[in-house]
Amino acid sequence: MLEIKNKKIAVVGFGREGQALAAYFYANHIKADYFDQNESAFTNAEVLGRTIIGPHNASDLSSYDLIFRSPGLSPNNNVFSKVSGQMTSLTELFISLWPGKLVGVTGTKGKGTTSSLIESICRASGYKVLLVGNIGYVDLLTINEFDNNAIAIMEMSSFQLMKLGSSPGIAVVLDITADHLDYHRDLDEYVNAKLEIIKHQQQSDWAIITASNPRLALIKKSVQGQMMLVGQAKSAVSTGVWWLDDKLMYRKGTHVLTILSDKDVTIVGIHNKINIAAAAAAAICLGIEIKSICRGVADFKGLPQRLEHIATCHGVKFINDSASTNPVTAAAALKAITGPVVMLIGGRNKGLNYALLVDEMLRAKHLKHVICYGECGPEIGEMLRKKNYREYEIVTGFFGAMQIAVSTVQPGDTILLSPAAASFDEFNNSVERGKKFNHLVHEYCRRKF
Repeated sequence: MLEIKNKKIAVVGFGREGQALAAYFYANHIKADYFDQNESAFTNAEVLGRTIIGPHNASDLSSYDLIFRSPGLSPNNNVFSKVSGQMTSLTELFISLWPGKLVGVTGTKGKGTTSSLIESICRASGYKVLLVGNIGYVDLLTINEFDNNAIAIMEMSSFQLMKLGSSPGIAVVLDITADHLDYHRDLDEYVNAKLEIIKHQQQSDWAIITASNPRLALIKKSVQGQMMLVGQAKSAVSTGVWWLDDKLMYRKGTHVLTILSDKDVTIVGIHNKINIAAAAAAAICLGIEIKSICRGVADFKGLPQRLEHIATCHGVKFINDSASTNPVTAAAALKAITGPVVMLIGGRNKGLNYALLVDEMLRAKHLKHVICYGECGPEIGEMLRKKNYREYEIVTGFFGAMQIAVSTVQPGDTILLSPAAASFDEFNNSVERGKKFNHLVHEYCRRKF
């Protein structure tokens, strides 16, 4: 258990997690020093200890026993160069305090959907559940409301996992592809951060891994406990969950049973079928009955801004996939849509390569037009030009992209926002970008712009 009593504590970064730590420390009469570059971060903050503001406010943290790092700050950041105490995080403190079972979910994309599917299944089975981590607000003060029969599902990003030093009892590792290379030193560091979710497990713990994972061999080497693979029929193994035609199957040795079928599923896309398989596998490891798995999947209608159907008007369907911030998920979104598609793509590149996405676009016969916008719009447009693809346009901003999109479509078409990039060139985050898309869609439905 992480010992915090009688320690000199620094909390570096006063965002969502820093504020949650402050509330917990205040309630438990624990003093800490809080650092943030933004003075407004401490507006209305109730803390027990000091608040320290400035561009180099944490340049010397050598006198602290515990340093809680915001996930937005890499451990490689210069502000931690003089640390001699223990680097830790809200994630590690939560794991230390949680009394019940813990399921962790990571991967490049699909974490939120898979975590929410597991939550839906657990609720259908009657468990008391807490969804936390990258997807949910971590309120440490609510932990006392749960006992050892409760289940926490934690969506874990590479930012939260990096140098974590502990692992959940059940860990789900979805496909790991290149991402966040503007944060991590290189791809190896990113992958190693993800592997923290299984590196510290016990022999009785479970690692659930997608069989299609590009890093499968490397991941297997890090498994400390039991392993279950999930995926399509071609990857079925002695213990695993996989899709056989329209049926989701579970095998343990010679024992095979059907979990559910396509008719029980409301979310679309091959990638979501893998997410369902992973969630079902986690539920099996928790000892949940098959009927509850089926009911939980059927109850799940998808997350906002993940291939979310916003409206159909003037004969045009609008799909919001703003949460797609890398080329792999954008390619998956394009595959999931049927019928003619006008695709909006662009934003800020996170150091990623768009070659495979461009190749997927060239293969997609239903792709009618591509509108490249934002900082990386010209980069993607140039790649399409070099491949002799002509059905594209390059525009500066998001609003301009939407204007062109609605002027391009015809009844029966789908406008798909799946940007394959970060939003920070125009928006504070992908959620804000998605809300802007929804607003413009509703404006279009009321009157064409």
